[in-house]
Amino acid sequence: MKTKLLIKKHLIILSFFIVMQMHGQVTVVSTIDASILPDKEVNFKTEIKIYPNPTNNYISLSGLSAAKNYTIYNVLGKKVAKGIIANNSKTNVKFLNKGLYLLKIENHGIVKFIRE
Repeated sequence: MKTKLLIKKHLIILSFFIVMQMHGQVTVVSTIDASILPDKEVNFKTEIKIYPNPTNNYISLSGLSAAKNYTIYNVLGKKVAKGIIANNSKTNVKFLNKGLYLLKIENHGIVKFIRE
């Protein structure tokens, strides 16, 4: 998945807004107060992958540089689990009902997975 990160200078209060654009949707993900950075456009490739997907018992993530907090939401937006996940470690999801879930990873965004 290709993600485009835009950093734009806001001239009135000398702040920078970090905006993430994915699949045509734009979201402000952070604000940085600074006055010395020029306007820049940075492209990077997100390498976080979830496996196995679909799953029956557990999920694992590859591409994390360090352990991160996570939250799992059902498709209605209800929080159903939270914890800490590390690169290539197994996280139990057997207790979840069958369906589509969203795994929100601290500072990394959201990954979809299916519990069969």
